[in-house]
Amino acid sequence: MGKGKLSGGILLFLACGLIFVGCGDKEKRKALTEAAEAKLLLAKAEADLRRVRSQRDYLSEELDAVKEVRDELAEEAALLVEELDEAVAEAEAAKETVDEFKAQLETRTGQAGTLQNQIDKLNELIAQLELTIEEQQATIEDQQAGIEELGRPADRNATAPGEETEEAVE
Repeated sequence: MGKGKLSGGILLFLACGLIFVGCGDKEKRKALTEAAEAKLLLAKAEADLRRVRSQRDYLSEELDAVKEVRDELAEEAALLVEELDEAVAEAEAAKETVDEFKAQLETRTGQAGTLQNQIDKLNELIAQLELTIEEQQATIEDQQAGIEELGRPADRNATAPGEETEEAVE
């Protein structure tokens, strides 16, 4: 910026010098006009330069802010990746546990099937034993009825088997 002021100062000095030297000459007037135009262009260029520098500074600040946000997002992304990795590891461990439980369930299901077969066989055996008991009870009842029938004398002179009469004893 110091350079621009210096150039503007030199042009102003030249313009003033030309004015004092002689204003009547057409070439001098033309030079003065050009000097004034150059001064205006220089002022405009300086203003544009200030505006561009201001925009550059603003954009630089914006870039810094964007970089900061980018860095924060990168950190968050890294944390999310770590969390994802942990979640995947937990899911894999859970899958392994589920697979182990599934294998145990299949084993126990097979054992339950074997036990059910044994229970069915035992129930059949119990049913057969109950039939045998019923048959034996019926046989016992028949035998008791036969014994009771034998124990009743058909007439008073008849004796029960195993009893002797008085006459046979003498």
